Amino acid sequence: LFGDIWFEGELCIAFADTNVGKSILAVVMSHQISSGQNIISSLNTEVRPSKVFYFDFEMSDKQFQVRYSDENGENGFGFNDNFNRLEFDSDAEIPKKMTYEEAIINSIEVTIQVDEPEIVIIDNITFLSADNEKGKGALALMKELQRIKKKYDVSMLVLAHTPKRDFSRPLTKNDLAGSKMLMNFCDSCFAIGESC
Repeated sequence: LFGDIWFEGELCIAFADTNVGKSILAVVMSHQISSGQNIISSLNTEVRPSKVFYFDFEMSDKQFQVRYSDENGENGFGFNDNFNRLEFDSDAEIPKKMTYEEAIINSIEVTIQVDEPEIVIIDNITFLSADNEKGKGALALMKELQRIKKKYDVSMLVLAHTPKRDFSRPLTKNDLAGSKMLMNFCDSCFAIGESC
């Protein structure tokens, strides 16, 4: 799905600092996979057109429109029909026996069950669990994502952040924000760094 970095059937985590380009890269990957075009040719990605669901917890419709249209907010980029960007309705009523995070995960699962996408991209992991810093919460989240991935046979990419870090040091797997359980229970992961 993304060179030899992310393969079909994997739960992959991509992480970077704020404003480095995680979301932009994820949208390019979504377009590449949904259209079957090898846009980032240096990765030798083998893609066939696939239905992609991009769960966007970061940007509003208007912000997305501005990012992918001309300077007048017109002439938007022509995404393939297989690319579906979804937002969570923050005004939706949360079932009484669910936490906010459980309702989000439940909504994602129901959407996958009904619409059967092959690829799921979640931007970003912060909205799925308030407890990512603690091992128990991160483990529960990763088990739930792995369960959904296997049950519905989807490939999943989840975007995440780095904590405040020393930029003079190399970026490593230890720079993924949250518990080590996030890294331990994903199938693959990659990071985007900035040059010093």
